[in-house]
Order: sequence, then structure tokens, then C-alpha cells
Amino acid sequence: MKPRLKLLLLVASLLVLVVLAFSAYHHVQQRRRIASLSRQVDKYRQEEMETFVMKRESDQMAEIAALQEALSDRMPVEAHSQRATRAARGGAGARSGADGSGHLPFVCYTPTDYHAHQRNFDILCDEADGRVYVANFEGLLIYDQVSWRILRSPSISRFTKLYQDTQGTIWFGGANIFGYLQRDAADALQPTYIFDDQHRGFLGEVTDIYESHGQMHLVTSASDSFVVDNSLQHFVVEKQPEPPTEYFEGFVVNHRLQLADGTSILATAGAGCIILGADGQLLCRLNEDNGLCHNNVNTIRLDRHGRVWGATDGGLFFFHAHSPFSLYGKGEGLRGEVQSLCCLGDQLYVGTLEGLFVACGPRFRPVPPVTAGCWSLTSAPNNSLYAATADGIFCVKDGRATRLTEWHTFSVLPLKDRLLAGELTDLYAYPQGADVLSVDTALADKFGDVEK
Repeated sequence: MKPRLKLLLLVASLLVLVVLAFSAYHHVQQRRRIASLSRQVDKYRQEEMETFVMKRESDQMAEIAALQEALSDRMPVEAHSQRATRAARGGAGARSGADGSGHLPFVCYTPTDYHAHQRNFDILCDEADGRVYVANFEGLLIYDQVSWRILRSPSISRFTKLYQDTQGTIWFGGANIFGYLQRDAADALQPTYIFDDQHRGFLGEVTDIYESHGQMHLVTSASDSFVVDNSLQHFVVEKQPEPPTEYFEGFVVNHRLQLADGTSILATAGAGCIILGADGQLLCRLNEDNGLCHNNVNTIRLDRHGRVWGATDGGLFFFHAHSPFSLYGKGEGLRGEVQSLCCLGDQLYVGTLEGLFVACGPRFRPVPPVTAGCWSLTSAPNNSLYAATADGIFCVKDGRATRLTEWHTFSVLPLKDRLLAGELTDLYAYPQGADVLSVDTALADKFGDVEK
């Protein structure tokens, strides 16, 4: 019996060990699954948050665009002309770089928005249906004012030039490709290639397309010298001439758009988009400093709604040339999220999360030593300004700021005999005209629960 009992005890011990090992293994696997699920949930939440933020920004841009378009549609042509005339004379309509009235608001589209390459060469705005066509490094983009679509060539060649003839047909050209768009049985636009990599020879880069006396002309980098088939026998192929070079402040002008009222819009290589009045006066600069997607603007076109579209090396953008709105930002020297505004005499003061700024002509300059979040601004009868900031209260007079308190203050109200300060926990009253920095917070008049 003893050997048998020992054997049974051994087997029982082994079974217990197996059960414990399995339980431990199961516990570890369960913890791993929980950790994995937790990571997936965190990732899902992060993606949801990013999607929410992107959607909110997209909705905000769409609201701006819709409002711009509505205002543009409501404003008669005469009003446009009068506004442009005032802008050209440096009046109320003038923009950043001229009289300090900010820059034109614009909307940018990045490769994330249109799902193609960042570099764009040309734009065509169809007057008939409102579609916008873009010659992109990756293909031909089509925007129907709702969504983007891309048409790629069989060899994924870049598209560089677009043209619409008198019959409404849209022609395209690019790196060794040339053709036009036509509708298929489902009424969808599809490319028809007259010349591409499947043909014999080499066309080069199509740099221009135009119509003359009912015949289509192509301007290419190689002319028709290397085209060995008859695919282009009904077209005039020309060698690209040496184009005249125009400069603005030392930057090459890639394209100039002349509006009916005499306003000129320049697409430059390196200086962004420049807007000039009918008399040549600078009205506005749109560049990377104030949020433009890229400073190298290749082409600009006007659509039927009065919007100017631009193709750049880093995306697309559009704006209303005669928008009634103006924007101020980093390009004008204003930094941080705006929290408060106040005028002192004829000077505008702006409180932001990065301090206090004052308008000086076309730009803003900081008011030292106010560098913390400026929550509220209040003017006083003695021609001074009080700023409630995260570093305390400052008094601004004759363009200079003097610190009055050291405690985080959200609001301030100057009275005849005292200064009311709304701080983190309570409302305090400091004696007006005294050395407030020497007054301890605990000794200042405090409005308690009864007074509050």
C-alpha cells in the first residue's frame, strides 16, 4: 500500500502543478489580451479625436468658404469695383503690407485633402459646371465643390497643362502625354489619350496648349522632332520658346492674373501670391508667414464665383480677391490665441495667450514685459490701460507697461479710489495709486462669501 500511496500522492502533486501552471498561463494570456485591447481602445480614441479635429477644421474652412461665396454672390459688380478702387487708393479695402488692415482670408487644400502629390502645375475653372481641374504631379485632379477625384495616366505621368477650347472640351498635356476629356456611357469624365507612352516617339513636356483658327496648338520641350507616328498629324506642335522673365522684388513671376477692375494678382516663385492695385500699389501678400501652403505659386485662375485659385508646390488654395474680411496673424506680428481687445485713444491693443500686442501701422509689436496669457483689457479715464494676465495686473500708459501685482488675475476694473481684481479664488480691491506690489494679498480688501 505504501508504494501505491506514494504514487498517488506524486500523481496528485503533478496534477496540482499542471493546474497551477495552466492557471498562471491563462492569467498571463488574459492580462496580455486586456493590455492589447487597452492599446486598441487608446488608438481608436486617438484616431477618433484626430478625425474629430480634422472634421472640425474642415467644417470651419467650409463655413468660411460658404460665407465668402454668399457675400460674393450678394455683392453687385459695381460694389466690387468700388471696393477695389478704394483698395487701390489705400482706403478701407487695402490689405496687409499697405495700410495694416490684415490679409485676405484663404482656404488651403493639402495632399491629405485631395489624396495626390503635393506639387501642382496648372488649374482650370470650368465656367459651365463650376468644376475645378488641377494638373498634378500624380495625375489630373477634378473637384466638383464636394469631393476630389484623380485620373492617372497609364504610366502615372505628371500633368502640367490644361486648356478649354471654344467647344468646351478640356485638353490636357504633361510629361510625354496629350489628350482630352470626354464622358463615358455612365456620364463620367474619362481621359482620351492622343499621345502617350504607348505611341512611338517622344513628345517631351507639354508647356502650353491653345487654339488658333479652329486648330489646336501644342507647345512642348521637344516639338514634334521626335514623334515618329502620325498621332499628332491634325495638331500643330511647336518648340517651347524662351519665355520673357518678369520679376517682383527680385522674385520670378510665374503667372500674372489681371482682373476686370485693374487689380493684378501675381503668382511668384518664392514670395507667394502678391496682389497689386490698378495703380501698381501693393495691397496684400499671401505667403507661408500667414498660412499659405507654399511660397512657390505656379498658376492662378479665376472661377465663376470670383474666387482666385492657386496651384503651388505644396498644395492648393483659393481666396476672394474682393473679400470684405481681413485676417491678422503671425505674418503681421500677432502671436497666440486672441483673448481680449481694447482701444486706447487711436491705438488698438490685443491680449493673447503669448502676451500683449499693440498695432503699429501695418504690423503688431509686443508690449514688454507682458509675455504671459492676457485675459482681459480695460481702459481707464486717465488715458491708461489695465491688463489682467497670468503674471498679474499691468498698467499701460504712453506705450509702456508697469507691473502692479504678481498674482494670476483674470479680470480687472479700475475705479476712482481702488482697483478691483478677479483672481483665482476671490475678488480683491487694491488701493488706487498706491504701491500695489507692496500690498500683500492677505492684507488687501477681500470680498468674502457675504459680499459675493
